[in-house]
Amino acid sequence: MKPYKICDGLYQIGGPEITAPEDCCVYLLDGGGELAIIDAGLGPSAPDLIGNLKKLAFDPFTVKYLIATHGHIDHTGGLAYLKEKLRAEVVAHELELPAVEGKNIVLTAASYYFLFYIFIYGRKSVVDVQ
Repeated sequence: MKPYKICDGLYQIGGPEITAPEDCCVYLLDGGGELAIIDAGLGPSAPDLIGNLKKLAFDPFTVKYLIATHGHIDHTGGLAYLKEKLRAEVVAHELELPAVEGKNIVLTAASYYFLFYIFIYGRKSVVDVQ
């Protein structure tokens, strides 16, 4: 399956039938000039996510944010790669930071996939939804 448009401004660029069976669904949000990727998959398919942006005619370097919905590795495994390649800012809720930043590996569920988590270093953004 190819990446596809869900509705105006929202695309699915990754997931079990698009990138890898182990990936969560990965979305692209087009804010009209700035892009955000929602979740990053398990990790090994992260280069495919960039390729899927190109397939949809988006410039990968207009991705400003990488949003982690929660800390499980099938949602955060590709963050380090995408952050490095796209120079985008990682955004996560403060309660998810121990998993996203690698301070509590158990929260990532990485052992379930027999993987090691690559931590996100550098400035973190925190979204407080209260």
